[in-house]
Amino acid sequence: LGILGFYWIWAAIRKSETSLVQLFPWLSTSRYQPILEDLQRYVQSLLNLGLPDSESPSPLAKAVQGAGLVVALLLGVSGLLIFLYAPPDGELRGWLHLVEEVHEAFGSLLWIYLVVHLSMAVLHQLAGHSRIRDMLFFWKKFGGS
Repeated sequence: LGILGFYWIWAAIRKSETSLVQLFPWLSTSRYQPILEDLQRYVQSLLNLGLPDSESPSPLAKAVQGAGLVVALLLGVSGLLIFLYAPPDGELRGWLHLVEEVHEAFGSLLWIYLVVHLSMAVLHQLAGHSRIRDMLFFWKKFGGS
């Protein structure tokens, strides 16, 4: 939860890369169109057994990243509530039982997100887009060697 908190602060104050507005396009109807166009571009490319080439992350990729962050945040908050309020006998009752159900659902969603996210990164790497290398060597963006 601490790492997520740090990421949220960093995302709010940084000047480059992906802004919070780009991570959560569903908060603005005007941002739906670029996502739908990007989705159409990906579908067309996949039908041609390829992936669209892009130097910057697409609107679809940014929206998916935002959804993953929301799922991870909700999973962390629900886990913290369970940790703080679970009775010694471990039986979760009332509202805490509902929190447990939400936690389990978001846990499954996060695993699905991680598998799909990793699969897309591997597909991009195989298509020659060097996404994995760029993620693993992120310090080069900040002047490191």
